[in-house]
Amino acid sequence: MCNDELIKTDKLKIAIGGTVISFQFIENDLAYFIGKLLLLKEDKDVHRISAAMSFKQKVDFFCEIYPTRRWKNWPEMNIKAVKNSLVAAEEFRNSVVHSFWYVSGKRKIVWMRSKGSLRSKVGLNHVDGIADIRALEQGVEALKKIRDWYLGKTEELITETTKIKKLTKKLTRQVKFSVEH
Repeated sequence: MCNDELIKTDKLKIAIGGTVISFQFIENDLAYFIGKLLLLKEDKDVHRISAAMSFKQKVDFFCEIYPTRRWKNWPEMNIKAVKNSLVAAEEFRNSVVHSFWYVSGKRKIVWMRSKGSLRSKVGLNHVDGIADIRALEQGVEALKKIRDWYLGKTEELITETTKIKKLTKKLTRQVKFSVEH
């Protein structure tokens, strides 16, 4: 493997890891704030909330109770923007962690992304294409900004949500083919 290929490999691994870790912070903060809104006191309550609810359930629950239970010193939030942002962050994360990343090529190594789904009308829907490492890196940067969703900075949140939605489409819009059953 040449130096350029090693650099691309490292960048891909760092971007995938950055996606996972950044999303973990988002999910942990969401569980933390739910715990605060419910007046839970134990440190383990964050873990209980994380274990008991899916991410989508946590988002829906938080968005339902925040407007009426937020503390006086907590910022007002555009709940719709928060929900859109958190859902978009999860979709990006899922597009990364539920993909198969592999190397193709004999002379020149090329990183590829593969994703299959059985939820298609035609049966197996399979997406296969060259890994877009730059889109992954940009997604990590957007996730880092979305991590501050609880600060009430609506315009920044909307901007980063738009970015991450485009990046998710970019990652998943690759060569498609279907296998009929």
